[in-house]
Amino acid sequence: MLGLYKKVNLPYAGLIPPIVADYLAKDSFLASQVQGWFEPKLFEDLIKSRNFLPAQREKLVQTITQNYAELNLLNNKRAKQQLEILALENTFTITTGHQLSLFGGTYFMAFKILTAIKLSRELKLRHPEHNFVPLLWLASEDHDFEEIKSTWWNDKNLSWELDSKERATGQLSVQSLQLVVEELVKSLENMGGLGVTLKDWINQAYLGNHTLANASIKFYHSLFAEEGLLILDANSASLKVALKPIMVTDLFSDAFYSVQANSDRRLSERYKLQIKPRNGNFFYLHETHGRKMLKKQKKGFQLADTETTFTDEEIKLLIENHPERFSPNVNLRPLYQELILPNLAYIGGPAEIAYWLQLKPLFNQSEVRFPALTLRFMAAVPPNEMQTKLEKFNLPLEAVLGSEKEVTDRYLKFKHPFNYEKEVEETLAHYQAIIEGVKDSNPILAKQFLNLKLAAKKEFEGHQSAYKKTILNAEEESIQKLLKIRSRLYPNGTLQERIETYLSLRLKFGLNLNQELLNLIEPFSPGFYLLKTEIQTST
Repeated sequence: MLGLYKKVNLPYAGLIPPIVADYLAKDSFLASQVQGWFEPKLFEDLIKSRNFLPAQREKLVQTITQNYAELNLLNNKRAKQQLEILALENTFTITTGHQLSLFGGTYFMAFKILTAIKLSRELKLRHPEHNFVPLLWLASEDHDFEEIKSTWWNDKNLSWELDSKERATGQLSVQSLQLVVEELVKSLENMGGLGVTLKDWINQAYLGNHTLANASIKFYHSLFAEEGLLILDANSASLKVALKPIMVTDLFSDAFYSVQANSDRRLSERYKLQIKPRNGNFFYLHETHGRKMLKKQKKGFQLADTETTFTDEEIKLLIENHPERFSPNVNLRPLYQELILPNLAYIGGPAEIAYWLQLKPLFNQSEVRFPALTLRFMAAVPPNEMQTKLEKFNLPLEAVLGSEKEVTDRYLKFKHPFNYEKEVEETLAHYQAIIEGVKDSNPILAKQFLNLKLAAKKEFEGHQSAYKKTILNAEEESIQKLLKIRSRLYPNGTLQERIETYLSLRLKFGLNLNQELLNLIEPFSPGFYLLKTEIQTST
């Protein structure tokens, strides 16, 4: 079973951008970018102020119910119960979302879902008079097939070879994925009872003439339905009706662009921003050309990279009669989410939280309530022998977190605590103190000392690189060994949770894995968790 070895401060681990670090630290500079700081009392305000129209709730429940019925998922008692709860006016959602990663994706995809589940449970304990349903928003309209076409399995990259023609990935047929499925399930057959169970789930989800969206719903349902997860494919005509006013505003004015650009100017003084404002934030889902951005022209619109054009009147008619053909980009997709869900919080990784922190002004512009932003659970499972190897260096396990440069610098400071730069700074400060002390009574002497200071500074700087090189050469062998140990947490140069699959983790730790992780997750106390394998003893 899984247990906690150590919880590490996120900035130390080098895993969050400065804007997210400041958000977690409740920096007042970001106060205008959030509904409130992520803490339990924020939800008291959100619950009181989150009005959601009964008609919109009915559409939402109908959409999920119909999709589940088509996929034969309503025979699951927990799913049926959650849909009944979602229909109640005192129910709220706790949402996360992601691209349609094959076969459940990597660790971090599951970590997002489990964080939503755990936060829902914690809020129910704090607010028993209300209900909280964890929901996975399926990014079925995304067209970046290259990002989801492969998965890492048994030290091999399994890749889905297909010309997606830039279609929304949720609409792709999984028929051509059959060879990849067969290779995966063949290896699972030799892995015991749980392997056979996972094989059956994969076959049920991915074999047959399903779209990738439906296959993903079925598989995530198999993995997380018993924990209460509901899954929504929001590429729906009935749901996108709510988005029609936003489409018109965005495509026929620069309102959203102006608001975000003004806000981003202030934020960019301090941070490197994740996304850019656009004058036009909708794609068009075209039968032939796939998902293409609508580009504003002097007259009408053009589909990016094509000769296809629309007049203003044609676009207005399409919005009115076929809203399902329009797909919001990253700037407005969150707005669509909050329009159609009775939502209180969004669970995201560091990059997602970073771009959500740019979007509050767009919500203000549309008079839509902004959700609480929640950083997902972040963790790795180091091999048991890693700690033993690091003990030879007198280093803790967390010493290998971060980039290779960060790990190297950290090790050199540990081995050679003498701070050359600091000592030089203090020495030059002494020169400056003498200059300040004598300049009024003896300006000539002060000038001589200034020359001495400048000469000393030049001399120190000249020897600094040689000093660093000497230390680096002396520790080169140790650093290479340390970086080799680090590679166990960063396979292929990528953090373990972003490359190793949740399937492999489930196989290793068994059917109780979800519950073991839920026991560890603390939504209101984010950090990076180094996990360890614990041997369960009988008493």
